[in-house]
Amino acid sequence: MSIISVRVDDYIISTIDKKVKQHHLKRSDFIRDAILSKLEDLEDLEAFEKTKNDKLYSLDEVRKNLGLED
Repeated sequence: MSIISVRVDDYIISTIDKKVKQHHLKRSDFIRDAILSKLEDLEDLEAFEKTKNDKLYSLDEVRKNLGLED
């Protein structure tokens, strides 16, 4: 496991400390989870951009494609 060092302003630290205290977490666990969450968001965005379709669908088309038509 590697260690990284990050500079953040006092507002960010105080906000993290409040959340850590509220949820009974360790600061390092909170920060690690935040980083993992951001990485997952970026991976999701990349996957979407690879497969995105610029076509717009009506609600009826979406229902039909999902097999939800009455």
